[in-house]
Amino acid sequence: MTHRLIKLAAGLALVAACAGCASASPTSGSSAAPTMTATADSLPPTWGTGPQAPEDPNAPKPTAVAWSAESRAAATSVAVKFMSAYARPGTAQPAWADALAPYASMELMATFRQADTKYLTTSAPAATGTLTADDSNPYNGVVTVGTSEGPWQLGVHRQPDGSWRVASIQPPVRQGH
Repeated sequence: MTHRLIKLAAGLALVAACAGCASASPTSGSSAAPTMTATADSLPPTWGTGPQAPEDPNAPKPTAVAWSAESRAAATSVAVKFMSAYARPGTAQPAWADALAPYASMELMATFRQADTKYLTTSAPAATGTLTADDSNPYNGVVTVGTSEGPWQLGVHRQPDGSWRVASIQPPVRQGH
């Protein structure tokens, strides 16, 4: 008997639910379909605006990135090292490009791996550089490094691991060209 009551109760609940879903029957000649509106109360509890899973207490917390004396020194250092590896006329491929790899972005390396090194004329890079950086953008800066041909501009970019890579280079403006 209990089994029949459960079936009857389930059937009545289904009929009641379906009756509440349908809108008033369409007027003659109308082709409007019944509509349903989901409300926060009708959605499963996991569809709320809160987190879907408990936070992992051991997960690393995001940290704010900002320019610091250390990050400025690291960005400048990578640009100076890059320029020291770049400004070596007479160095053949692939040794020239291999020396740049630790300091250059992958995109820049794709270009340098195909460069004809016989056209390199820059030499005597300075042992220091000057960083120009916007405090509101701690991911990018420009380091100026002097050479035999004048100052080169090296765009540096902070990597996800916090290290720096040269992402672009701009030779000095030459007079008469």
